[in-house]
Amino acid sequence: MKINILKIDGCFLVVMGVLAGITDLASYLAGKGPFGQIYFQNSIAIGGFEAHGLAVIAGFILVLKSTTADAVFFNKVGIAIHSVLGISNLIWFQIFLDTGMLAMGIITTVVHLLLVILNVVDMTNRLRSTVLQ
Repeated sequence: MKINILKIDGCFLVVMGVLAGITDLASYLAGKGPFGQIYFQNSIAIGGFEAHGLAVIAGFILVLKSTTADAVFFNKVGIAIHSVLGISNLIWFQIFLDTGMLAMGIITTVVHLLLVILNVVDMTNRLRSTVLQ
């Protein structure tokens, strides 16, 4: 059975984006969740909510395009997405410490790096199988 990296990647983005978007809203509206004190009634919350919403949209696209002829292009999209998200986590890693979410910060940053690597491997394998045909 061949593992579909793009489908796994997309599902990860959808699930995590939805969960993070919910916590963004809970933090903004009710002061609840890990960002409650930072986001409560603070319009700065729009940045996190938009980013998490875009992750959901990107995830749906990766899932939908995971079995199409242009899947290699979407491996490149996945590489770009996770590079930006992983680098952002590293640059602003302090937020995970400030909110008591160190484990989540480490796990999500490692998963972003892993998905970059898996997309590179998957893309290479797809290109190699195309050349061999």
